[in-house]
Amino acid sequence: MPKKESLTNKLRPYYPYVLPFAVFMILTEIGNWIPDAIYYIYPLKTLVTAGILLYYWKYYKELNLSWTGFALFCGIAVFIIWVGIDDFYPKLSSGTSYNPYAFKSKRIAVWLIFNRMIGSVVIVPVMEELFWRSFILRFLINQDFRKVPIGTFTWPSFIISSILFGTEHNRWLAGIIAGAIYNIVLYQRKELSDCIAAHAITNFLLGVFVVSSGCYEFW
Repeated sequence: MPKKESLTNKLRPYYPYVLPFAVFMILTEIGNWIPDAIYYIYPLKTLVTAGILLYYWKYYKELNLSWTGFALFCGIAVFIIWVGIDDFYPKLSSGTSYNPYAFKSKRIAVWLIFNRMIGSVVIVPVMEELFWRSFILRFLINQDFRKVPIGTFTWPSFIISSILFGTEHNRWLAGIIAGAIYNIVLYQRKELSDCIAAHAITNFLLGVFVVSSGCYEFW
């Protein structure tokens, strides 16, 4: 009789994809509960998440440094949609604004902006795309997600993952649209790097917009 696989061994393949996301989200919630702590927690969660990603880096065989113009175009489109529809639907909550000038110090503001941009443009796209596009999209097709090729399309996985990605964000409608677009980016070439590039472009443009306009509610 074959030996039954332990639960720990069954869950082990999930760790590289789920742990960075889970830790980031837990620290985000702590920042929401203690608004003044957001300025300390954001650098912390960026650093901790980066450390977890580096620890598991050897498992991310789907990562490479190639991307397409289509991916960059979609990243720009998501930014325009994210900001453009903001006044036309209710948000899940008021959220916690990240105002780098809250301490009335230009030096501190520059440091906080730098931290936020590194986190949102470099770490978050890698962490979220590994979780949503590499793990969740495939997990919804087969719990042994490693058996599912990257970029495999099914309507249920496309719809469910897009909705879940949206509800992760306060701006849920923009999030659902973004999730759907990033999914389409993956289907187009079946390269996770395209999704990471699109996501990074969106977050970079959003950061530039926030800093230049003072609309810190988007952070």
